[in-house]
Amino acid sequence: MQQQGTTTLSPGTRGPWSPALVAFLAFLAPPGGAMLTVDNLSRMGGLAAESKTRTMTAIASIFAAGLTLLLVLAQPHLNRPPSERPSTSLAISLGTAVASYIAQRRVFWGWRSGHRTTRTSSTASALLLTVLYTAIVFVAAVVLRLIIAAVMGDLG
Repeated sequence: MQQQGTTTLSPGTRGPWSPALVAFLAFLAPPGGAMLTVDNLSRMGGLAAESKTRTMTAIASIFAAGLTLLLVLAQPHLNRPPSERPSTSLAISLGTAVASYIAQRRVFWGWRSGHRTTRTSSTASALLLTVLYTAIVFVAAVVLRLIIAAVMGDLG
């Protein structure tokens, strides 16, 4: 276990990512970035494992439901072209990025004060997890959208 002022992490523990990096990824891919924020808080000791699982499940569910709603509103009938609203996407991206940074900054600086020489985790691993988390949410949203279309008789 890590002691104050030391730089060794427990076996199997990875250092967190920079809050600025996670917030940037949250701007680019809000669902994955929000889930990465929770993962990062857990890595810094700011969130217990059971809370992490519940929170990530809730975030994935909320984003999947929200994206499904946006898909339905943008394209009420699958046989017609969608209408796009880029301002909605920008608002979601900005809001997620700001919330991500605010949620992490104090926890990160607390973690950093006890781990001055420990390096943060790689950008590549953060990007990979963001893509994975985003893909999971989008697959769930598409499945929900197809279920709605089937119930409404819009598939045939």
